[in-house]
Order: sequence, then structure tokens, then C-alpha cells
Amino acid sequence: MPFPDGIDDAMYALICEYDAWLWHTLYSRRSFCTAAYRDGVREVHRHLQRVVQALTTPGAPSIPMSFFSAHDNSILALVGALQLDIKRIHPGYGTVLALELYEDTANSGSLYVRVLLQGEPVSFTVKREEEKGACTGQDVAA
Repeated sequence: MPFPDGIDDAMYALICEYDAWLWHTLYSRRSFCTAAYRDGVREVHRHLQRVVQALTTPGAPSIPMSFFSAHDNSILALVGALQLDIKRIHPGYGTVLALELYEDTANSGSLYVRVLLQGEPVSFTVKREEEKGACTGQDVAA
């Protein structure tokens, strides 16, 4: 479908860049993120707790893989809540944000989460929330 008159590829790229900036800015603010995505983070947190329970309870059935479906802004809300270090993008249709649970072989009984965006590892940001006003998983999971 062609763009409307007056909109070209350069204008479309600017609109997409602005949209990505807007969502990242909103979901990196503690007050907005907490109100907007508290239930989503709680659901992910509860699910991870169920997986850990299944892994650590002898004889419990395993939960090998789970899928959640979300809109683009919900993915960005989760990225903001988890404080993931990603470039400012607007997730396209079919974007995959994966949370993988691993056992730490160096520390028996300890588990950790590895996060991937589109198959690429993503790190957690290290910031001082009191200075940045960032949304944290603790804000929305409690």
C-alpha cells in the first residue's frame, strides 16, 4: 500500500524513530511502567516461580517451554520493567523476547535467567534507580 501524499520513506523512518523513542521513554519511567504493566510482570514472575518449583521439587512434572503472546508496547513494557539494555527499537510483528532459566553449575542449586531478543543475548542495565527514576521488576512484581 502506498504512503499518503506528503509521506515518503524518510518521513516514515522519522515517524518510526519517534514512536520507538516515545514507548521507550514512557516505559523507562517508574510511575508509568508501574501503573501500565504491573499485571504483566506479575504473570511472568509467577510463571517463572512455577518453573523453578517444578525444577526443584523431586517428582514434579517439568515445564519444558512456555509461550506468551504480547503486543509491541507490552514487549517494551517488559523490557523496561526488567531494565534490559536494548537499543531504542519498536518491536516488529513476530518479535521474540525469550527468558531462559539455567542452573548455575558453579553454585549448586542456584538458578539464573538469560534473556534473548530475537535470538541475541541481552544484558540487564546497571543504573541507580533513585537517580534515573527507572522502573524495576521489584516495582511491578510485588
